[in-house]
Amino acid sequence: MTFGMASAAAVDATIKAMSGWVGIQFITMIVGFGMAITFAIACLRQGIAISITDLRHKTVLFRTACEVAGVYLIVLALSLVSLSEVTALSQTVPLLVTAGAVLFMGEKATLGDWGALLFGMCGMILIVRPASDHFQPALLLAVASAVVLSARDLASRAAPASVSTLQLGFWGGGALGLFSFVLFLTSGNPRPEPTFALLLGSVLIVLLASATFYGVTAAMRVGSVAVISPFRYTRLPFGIFLGVVLFSEKVDTPAALGAGMILLAGLAIWWRELQSGM
Repeated sequence: MTFGMASAAAVDATIKAMSGWVGIQFITMIVGFGMAITFAIACLRQGIAISITDLRHKTVLFRTACEVAGVYLIVLALSLVSLSEVTALSQTVPLLVTAGAVLFMGEKATLGDWGALLFGMCGMILIVRPASDHFQPALLLAVASAVVLSARDLASRAAPASVSTLQLGFWGGGALGLFSFVLFLTSGNPRPEPTFALLLGSVLIVLLASATFYGVTAAMRVGSVAVISPFRYTRLPFGIFLGVVLFSEKVDTPAALGAGMILLAGLAIWWRELQSGM
């Protein structure tokens, strides 16, 4: 899981680096088709058939739309604001999934859970700081991405059991790739020059995204979910480290405090779930 989260942070860093000289439509096209290829290979290896019939289910369609919107929004956010802040805000997804599961799927939550959720949301507000001179409207793109991706995760839970995770991933990646391809052709932006740097960046995105998928999948198949879940939050220090080292970002005290609050909130909910399951 830690390897997968390090790879995810490296994907974000590569995307941010490329966004300085390549349009985001091209980047999301690479991400989408890279995801589709990775999941298609995984389906082939496991003998899982990919059928267009699965995509006709309304929950699968909704999840696919959320995948497209969520990834596009986070790539757009990475192109405009710091990697550190986007990474910290993305860590609110597990908190939002917990809240959504209670509100829309009938799961139970204790007063402590709601306190942890409120604590985490306060951390998010500390990072965004909407009423201060620090406020950057583009940070709201990262917040919107977290909301949409949490809806995607909830739709994944509600998807028919006959549609596997690999199939869901294929349709999400394929839809993102096609959507971005259409935008790429119609945006009017100049086509990127076929340079070695462009090839290297594109290959890195696909390889790192594949490494993320492999790391998370292997962890979920081999390890205890209760034990490995908190290691999802290792993406936060990896993202901050890469932001500081590669992009000379400065994490001020309120942002660091907000990121810490989000981390503690997630761990508090995990600990409560662990205790309740023992």
